[in-house]
Amino acid sequence: MSIRSRRDMQEILNDYAKRSRYPNQPTKMRCIFESSDLWEIQLSTGKVELGKDGKFNDDISDALSICGAVDMTVNFASEGKKLSDSDWKTWFFNRIYNKWIVIDTNFVLRHYFSSILATRMTKDELKKIVLYMPRMVVLEIERRGNESKKDGIEGKNKRLAFYAAKEIRDLRELTNFDMIPLIDPSLMVEFAEREGSGFGDMWIRKEVHDLVKYPSIGLTNSISSTDVVFITCDLMNSMAAEAEGLTSCYFSRLTQENFSVYRYDSQFFNFVIANAVIFGKIKIDFIESNGDAEDSFVIEGVWKGKTTSEWYSDCLRVDWLSAK
Repeated sequence: MSIRSRRDMQEILNDYAKRSRYPNQPTKMRCIFESSDLWEIQLSTGKVELGKDGKFNDDISDALSICGAVDMTVNFASEGKKLSDSDWKTWFFNRIYNKWIVIDTNFVLRHYFSSILATRMTKDELKKIVLYMPRMVVLEIERRGNESKKDGIEGKNKRLAFYAAKEIRDLRELTNFDMIPLIDPSLMVEFAEREGSGFGDMWIRKEVHDLVKYPSIGLTNSISSTDVVFITCDLMNSMAAEAEGLTSCYFSRLTQENFSVYRYDSQFFNFVIANAVIFGKIKIDFIESNGDAEDSFVIEGVWKGKTTSEWYSDCLRVDWLSAK
């Protein structure tokens, strides 16, 4: 198997998408995990058709979320707006500008910054986002990354934790980023003792409240809870934050039956790599109009010895197979 860079794989996928316009060329791209057909993509349109057995549809849905190929609404307490609305970016940016943005763990694990915000805003706009990462978020992702190694779909959470490291790097590089100062060291100890118990969100919100309560130890001389926008993908976490006096912003997926990915775009590759990370190893077939596979290859998103730079640069390990 050979290790291929993001650029290499994007060029390969884009080439197949372009070839689909011509006769006697592959028209579909099929993804297989173990013995299950996960999905097919119509190369001419980008339409995604999920496998018929539906066994792994929730996991495929996670991959679609990670690459940004989902319908969503973004909700503040008093109003919400669909991502597909033409004025969404202006509406959202006006509500977070000059605020302290704090994000929860799932926002990082689902890559919503890179797949949603970074694809809709300019570099200058992103640098105007004042974003603070709770230390509890990093600790929770680290905990997941330190879980025992498991094969197949059972190892999904561990693999996604490593993949989240790239998202954190993007946050650091593209926004006005900092970690929330360690105001109360005992908070880290208490969180470590209870992590994985279902109360992680509560400790993350406590970290935000402590920053507001003790600004002299923090990063500003004057801050109130109204200066903070807490972004989450969990409804209960959003409502609890509002009850505690924080402004929350809830990213909510809409019910969706039809999916598509942008061809000739990073979203196409991001969908493939998200599947490779979630499932560990997948097989890709490029299908001709008669149903035969012209080309096939196996992709690994994770392998023993994968380095930090390979994670950060979205490298995949690929084994080209003979056509059927």
